[in-house]
Amino acid sequence: MTRYILAGLLLVALGTTEAEAQGNLSTQGFGYPPGQLSTSSMAVGGGSAELDPASALNPAALWRATVLFMQYEPELRTVKTASGSARTTTARFPMVGISVPLVRRLTAQISASTFLDRTWNSVSETQQNIGGTVVDAIEFFSSNGGITDFRLALAYNASPRFQLGVAGHVFSGENRITIEHRFPDTVTFSGTTQRSDISYGALGASGGVVWRPSSALGLGASVRVGGDMETQAGDSVISSAKLPMRYGVTVAYSGISGLGLSARAGFDEWSAMEPLRRTGSDMRAFDSWDYGVGADVEGPTIGRRTIALRLGARYRGLPFGAAASPGAEPSRVNELALSGGFGIPLGVGRSQLDVGVARATRKPDGAAANSVKESAYIFSFGVRVRP
Repeated sequence: MTRYILAGLLLVALGTTEAEAQGNLSTQGFGYPPGQLSTSSMAVGGGSAELDPASALNPAALWRATVLFMQYEPELRTVKTASGSARTTTARFPMVGISVPLVRRLTAQISASTFLDRTWNSVSETQQNIGGTVVDAIEFFSSNGGITDFRLALAYNASPRFQLGVAGHVFSGENRITIEHRFPDTVTFSGTTQRSDISYGALGASGGVVWRPSSALGLGASVRVGGDMETQAGDSVISSAKLPMRYGVTVAYSGISGLGLSARAGFDEWSAMEPLRRTGSDMRAFDSWDYGVGADVEGPTIGRRTIALRLGARYRGLPFGAAASPGAEPSRVNELALSGGFGIPLGVGRSQLDVGVARATRKPDGAAANSVKESAYIFSFGVRVRP
C-alpha cells in the first residue's frame, strides 16, 4: 500500500488540519522544521546554533553592529518505496532579518524564519467509481504554506564575556491545500477541484545567555516557551494546542590555531501540537532530541580574504510520524544529515557570502522503515551585509 505514501492522500474531507499521509516523509503532519539555522550553522551540523547571531534560536547571540542578513535554501528530495520512487524540489527562503544597536550595550534584532514548511505536491494514477462505472483518473495533491516565526530580540552585553537576551515571537502562517481529479475522457467526465485554507497563530517568548569563560571557550543556552496555538478556517477556530517548548545548549572551542569546534544538543516538545489534529486522525507528534557537531577550519587565503571551510553532522527526530500503510500506527521519522560549506568575506570585510550543502537521509522506525526511505540534498546560500 505504499502507493498512498507516494500519492499523498491528503484529506478525507475538506477542513482537516493536517495531512493523513503525504508524498514524502519530512513534511508529514504540520510540516518540516528546517531548524531556524543560518547557512554557516547548518554547514557545521547546527553545532554553533546557540552562539550564532544569524540563527533565530538564542536572543543573547546578536551582533553589536547594524547587520542585514538573508538566506535561500532549495531542497532536492527523493522518496523511494518498494513500488518506485518520486522526486520533488522545494525552494525555501528560511531566514531574513536585521540587527541594530540601540544604545551602548543593547542590541535589537528583527527576523522572520521558517518554523514549519509544508510545501509539496504529488501526482498519482487511480480509478474512480462514478455512478457504477469505473473510470481512470489522475489525482493531483498540493500543499503550499507553513508557519513563520517573527521574532523581536533584545540582547544586553553585561560584559565582554557575558550576554543575555530575551525575545518575543509571533507565529503565523497558513496551508493552502488543493485536491484535483482529472479524467482522460473529458467529454463524458469533467474534472473536480477541492480547496481548503487553514491558518495558524500563536505567541511565544524566549530567553538565552552567552558566556565566554575564556577566549577559546564559548557556551550558549536558550529556551523558548509559548502560549496557545490555534488553527482557523475562515473566522472559525477549529482546534487549539500549545506552542512546542524548545531548549538547547551549545559548546564551542577555538583553542587550536585555525580550527573551531562546536557541539549542540536541543530538545523540542512537538507533542504539544498533537491536539491540533482533526478528530479521528491517526497523526502522531513526537518529542525529539536534536544533536549536532561541526568544525570550522581556516582555509586558503585569496588576496586578503581567508576562506572558512566547514564540516558537520546532525542527527534528530522529526516532529510527525509516518505510517507503513493507511490505518497503521505512525512511526517516528529520524534524520541524519552530513554537511559542509564555506564562507567568503566580500568587499572590505563588511559583507560575507556563506554556502552550505547537506545530504539528509530520513527513515521511519519499526516496520515502516522497510516501506519507505527519503533522501535529500539541501543547498543553502546566506548573505550578510554591514552597511
